[in-house]
Amino acid sequence: MPFLTPQTKTDSAMRKETGFSLIELIIVIAILGILASISTVSYRGYVIKSERSEAQAVLVKIADAQEKYYLNNNRYASTAELAPIYALPAGGKWAYGVTRQNGNQQFTATATNAEDADCPAMNITSGNSLGNGSWNADSSCD
Repeated sequence: MPFLTPQTKTDSAMRKETGFSLIELIIVIAILGILASISTVSYRGYVIKSERSEAQAVLVKIADAQEKYYLNNNRYASTAELAPIYALPAGGKWAYGVTRQNGNQQFTATATNAEDADCPAMNITSGNSLGNGSWNADSSCD
């Protein structure tokens, strides 16, 4: 009985094609581009909000230091007088300043940032109730 051999395919028919087609590659790159653009915009928004939160925290610290100074001196401090209690941060994206009004019986602490188009300035004044409103009478800085 003759030995039966299975039918064999030629080498070219057995070769399996591997890899991606150009269309598949372009689709994947397009999807990655869309995801990257969405995430970049979202990330920038979170960075801006965190920088605003930092500025608001500094303004609250300035107000706290002003109240401490007022308790001891019966008037609010200038920037120079406030330095031993709380030195205003310098060199960041936000610039801080303190002005006094009404015979030094009121103050306004201001944070300004030219790079933030939606919220270029925030302020807190003596007697300001932060729980009842926003930082600038609108919601652009919240």
